[in-house]
Amino acid sequence: MKVSITPYKLIFNERVFTSRGSLDDHTAFYIKITDENGNSGMGECAPLYGLSPEYGDGLYDILKTKAAEYERHGDLSKIDFTNLSSARFAFECAEMQMRRGSERIFDTPFCKGKDGIRINGLIWMGEIDVMLRRAKEKYDMGFRCLKFKIGSKDFNKEMDLLKAIRAEFGNSITMRVDANCAYTSDFYLNEVEPILHSLDIHSIEQPVKVADIAGLTRCCSESRVDVALDESLIGTKRADEMAELLDTVKPQYIILKPTLCGGLTGANEWIKTAKERGIGYWATSALESNVGLLAISQWSSTINVDIPQGLGTGMIYSNNIDKGLYIEGEKIWWKETTAK
Repeated sequence: MKVSITPYKLIFNERVFTSRGSLDDHTAFYIKITDENGNSGMGECAPLYGLSPEYGDGLYDILKTKAAEYERHGDLSKIDFTNLSSARFAFECAEMQMRRGSERIFDTPFCKGKDGIRINGLIWMGEIDVMLRRAKEKYDMGFRCLKFKIGSKDFNKEMDLLKAIRAEFGNSITMRVDANCAYTSDFYLNEVEPILHSLDIHSIEQPVKVADIAGLTRCCSESRVDVALDESLIGTKRADEMAELLDTVKPQYIILKPTLCGGLTGANEWIKTAKERGIGYWATSALESNVGLLAISQWSSTINVDIPQGLGTGMIYSNNIDKGLYIEGEKIWWKETTAK
């Protein structure tokens, strides 16, 4: 086995505002595994600033160490990926492609180009008038599930925006919101939740901080709007830790981001744990390029989700790598290419 690592700086079409600040670019590391017969596969390691434990200047050296271990063993189960979710995801995807000799790593209708995956239209953080314009653009494109980032701007203006969107489109759209840990449980339940409930919001992601287990538990118990855990899943957790979190907090949904929650292995374990407790879930990408997005999209077509998933963010880069992904209406589709 031979493993190569290639850094690649992705440039956003326009500055992106996240819960951890603004970004002009995002660095990915492409992991390529080649076997003795010349079959190869590529995976993407793209940790997020402020969220991924492995993010930092030392990551390249860590990846070189993991690459050397894989070249020796050829067995991912022998490599310690603790707090290296994005690296695990990259190696998993590269290995799956290499072993199949193809970018197609599953055999679902999506992977065969016969069906698309319904996705939500993500409205990025920004000034209120900009978010309203973007919402209208997404609607005109065919999206009928819109997700809004909230909690970073003036509270009243954000709530007025959500009211304006509901007034504009009525019940023709489903609305989701993502708070990125912005509130306290008291503020959420007393001020935010009543408005969201009145607007028939589908769900809110991570209303309070990860460390506030009591607050999260209270929100999940008392909120009339379904609560989804997102940041709470970050890291490489053992099965018993997953079970303890879900048994304590009892969310209505969990959000699965393989780059952040232990790779595909971790995401699958989260699904198993959630299904045993009747908790819903859907998949979301995390600013990967089309290399990672293609793998996540293929995987997400296998997990039996019948509501819109959070894919498609790979389209926001000016220098993305073409992998045959495209959006038509409210679905993401894949036309398989021969590029590696």
